[in-house]
Amino acid sequence: MNQQSDWENSELLHFSNLIHKFNFAMRNNLQIARDYDMGEAYTAIESHLVLDIEKRPGITVTELAKERSCSKSAITQAVNRLEKKGLVQRAKASDNQKASLLFVTPKGRTLTHNHISFDIKDTQELINHIKTKFSDDEIRTFFSIISYILRLDDTK
Repeated sequence: MNQQSDWENSELLHFSNLIHKFNFAMRNNLQIARDYDMGEAYTAIESHLVLDIEKRPGITVTELAKERSCSKSAITQAVNRLEKKGLVQRAKASDNQKASLLFVTPKGRTLTHNHISFDIKDTQELINHIKTKFSDDEIRTFFSIISYILRLDDTK
């Protein structure tokens, strides 16, 4: 049985457009290269990929691709760039010479530390701006909804 929606199609289309605009804005923000006090510019995508490797020393490209919901070839290309920049290094697995284990270099650790500091400051500035229009409870609800949506995506 098809349940009638409480939402008008025009409103649903408006919400859909807002979601797409938000996604594009977030994707574009992730691709902006920033210095992070490193003397070189890195994107948030690169920084977070290095952070993922730092959190799981010895992770493989295959595991990283699965965690990131990306293709193995896309992660391989990204890791190759990170390796050339001196942020990560590969080591062969002792039990499987085909598998490369990924590790963060000291330069990579500096990047993740600096990037985390940037993220905290940037997020605080965003929240301060949002607080001019919304309550703390509303802001927390927004982030709860984002968390819920991301968990839905994990079940696919």
